[in-house]
Amino acid sequence: MSRARFDGPRPSAEHWMARKLGLPLDWDGGTTSGEQRREAIRESILRRCLNYATAGRNPQGQSETWAELFERLYGAPLDPTDSEGQSIPNNPEAIA
Repeated sequence: MSRARFDGPRPSAEHWMARKLGLPLDWDGGTTSGEQRREAIRESILRRCLNYATAGRNPQGQSETWAELFERLYGAPLDPTDSEGQSIPNNPEAIA
């Protein structure tokens, strides 16, 4: 029996991340898109500098950082870079 593929991570993984990050979003009400949820989680992790903090354990039982968890669930790096390898800030006002 093959498992159906979904566009994005399982909702339960997003709910867990949102709850751990204290995000007050209405995840069940259908008011946010997958992209909005992904970007809210990305922004929260980066704003709190949790990139390299341990988020929990991966399916193999090894420690996993928030950056590794984000990449595993969304298939994209937490901190995107431009063509020259420079980090692209998500919120430039927060850096100033």
